[in-house]
Amino acid sequence: CITTTNGSSMVRIGNTTVVCGIKAEVATPKFNTPLEGYLVPNIDLSPICSPKFKPGPPGELAQVLSENLNNLLKSASVLDLKSLCIKEGTAVWVLYIDLVCVNYDGNIYDASVIGMITALTNVKLPEATFEESSGIVKATEELSVSLKLQRIPYS
Repeated sequence: CITTTNGSSMVRIGNTTVVCGIKAEVATPKFNTPLEGYLVPNIDLSPICSPKFKPGPPGELAQVLSENLNNLLKSASVLDLKSLCIKEGTAVWVLYIDLVCVNYDGNIYDASVIGMITALTNVKLPEATFEESSGIVKATEELSVSLKLQRIPYS
């Protein structure tokens, strides 16, 4: 539903609506996991979706939800993070999972889980290669690769 992302989805449960967009970027792997990429989920609960939320930095509910989504991705082993490796110790894919609540009427966690997993199922990453001579990662949009999810959790 969002053409400027690598994967996206929109979920409506009752009157709660969540839009999820996933953007992929090349990054340096974490020191203790040189063969693994990583996922960064974040949820935005703005005043647009409900008068319960105030403008400014993320509130406590948004922070707790983001952390719970991150814990779900890790504990359920949704994706083999080694599949996000481009060059060991040098370059990996990082997937920024941005969830935006458009209308809040409760049940936000369930809608977010469904939106996140659905968006992950349609992510297409450009085929990436690492050039040793220049130290540059080249990505080819014409040759895209779909993610292979290991498990699909339900809340």
